Amino acid sequence: MRVLLAHDRVGGSTGMGRFVGWMARAALDADAEVTLVADSVAPELASECRVVSVRALRRLPTLADSLNWCRSAAAAIERIDADVKHVHLAPLVNHGNLMTCHHLARAAWDRGVREDGRGLSRALREAEAGLKRRLDDRAYRGRRLDVAISFVSELLREEFRTLYGEPRDGAVLFPPTSPFQPVAPGERAAARRRLGLAEGKLVAGYLGGNDPRKGFARVVELAATGSLEVLVAGPRLDGVVVPGGHVLGYVDPDHVIEASDVLLAPALFEAAGVAVGQALSRGVPVVVGPANGWAGPVARHGAGVVLGDLGALADAVVAAAQAGPEACREAAAEVSQGRQAVELINLYERVAGDRAPHAR
Repeated sequence: MRVLLAHDRVGGSTGMGRFVGWMARAALDADAEVTLVADSVAPELASECRVVSVRALRRLPTLADSLNWCRSAAAAIERIDADVKHVHLAPLVNHGNLMTCHHLARAAWDRGVREDGRGLSRALREAEAGLKRRLDDRAYRGRRLDVAISFVSELLREEFRTLYGEPRDGAVLFPPTSPFQPVAPGERAAARRRLGLAEGKLVAGYLGGNDPRKGFARVVELAATGSLEVLVAGPRLDGVVVPGGHVLGYVDPDHVIEASDVLLAPALFEAAGVAVGQALSRGVPVVVGPANGWAGPVARHGAGVVLGDLGALADAVVAAAQAGPEACREAAAEVSQGRQAVELINLYERVAGDRAPHAR
């Protein structure tokens, strides 16, 4: 099987880049011939795949740079013959025969996600976000109906159905979790000593930084109650004060997860938060918002609490802390690397089979 994967980053440090890199590895392990249309490719993949380099400018506003890259990538994709042409950005939907939808700008807007900040910078970000919504909306409404669409969560698939109708295929391919390795009691005790946490209180960790879209305001309110130890980590926390909480800044997520009884993910809309999967794979239960792609697996396996719109976060943390590591293991196992690799290759075979009668 010949598989083409198109995304500006394959492998590396970004969530989407790592996910696409994992797909490339899974295809290679299934003996597929893999071509990568990308700007940046992890060295271990570049040595095993054919790489068609499409350079990103990195000098333009984010949306303009993405559109510029997509134009060049589309031309490259059209020149390459492959059984599966797997794209990951809405402007490329009609240039492949399979697209994975990672985010829906319209659905996020409908759920109340707005740009943060103030002044001119916020106005510019709002304008860019509005243009992205319109462009993505037009791309999905104008998609060829023979293009298969997969999604990174059940949540995203249901939102797509509401907005754009029934997708072809509609497979769900979660970003896979790491092998299950629960936090040992000694690891947790050492992590808490490093952070100077008091004994006898539940510890709730949060990795969303100073971002209201991630539910930051609710975390601040929780810390102010003083009923829990609240760890606040992530980007844009320089100079931020959270009364009653511990602001850690941009740190290794595992440092927070190892110290926590529960991980908080109360985002307004999150397709498939990587931090939730990281926590579950370490045996740490979670509190997620109802518009979180992890809500289904968490609810099915009792691996924490799905926070209702009016639910009290402190009560949810106490309830989630009762979930044992086994429930976390089962939720993580639902989207393990092995299971997801099987689902991915099955999807590729379906897409390639659809193409076979028309192959050149």
